[in-house]
Amino acid sequence: MKAFLFSLLLSLFAYVSPAQRLFPDRITGRWTGMMKIWKNGTVQDSVFVILNVRAIGSDGWQWKMEYKSAMNPMTKDYTIRLKDRAKHQFVTDEGQGIELEDYVFGDRMMSMFETGDIWLTGSQEISGENLIFQVT
Repeated sequence: MKAFLFSLLLSLFAYVSPAQRLFPDRITGRWTGMMKIWKNGTVQDSVFVILNVRAIGSDGWQWKMEYKSAMNPMTKDYTIRLKDRAKHQFVTDEGQGIELEDYVFGDRMMSMFETGDIWLTGSQEISGENLIFQVT
């Protein structure tokens, strides 16, 4: 089974390399793992998460994340579309007119978004057999 690691951490990167396959194609499948919420260097909470990624046509992918919380279970069901292959640029469509710009840098896809008055950075990184999903 594939491992899926998810944590709220700061992550920096500095290189771009062309991939043989598009990033979403490289993470197609089912990923599972514990989401850990950090504050001041300490885990504050955790919840089991299931991520399913599947191709929709040649330039689209379904990105479905299930949070298996006993108190607040939820499912986030998004669509990722290729916007510009040469620029390694994608769009995550969250529905209701909300779209995020995503860029691939090597083994990592990143985006910036605002929720409330807070700007966040999201990244998904392939590391060996693991997918590390971070929001900072």
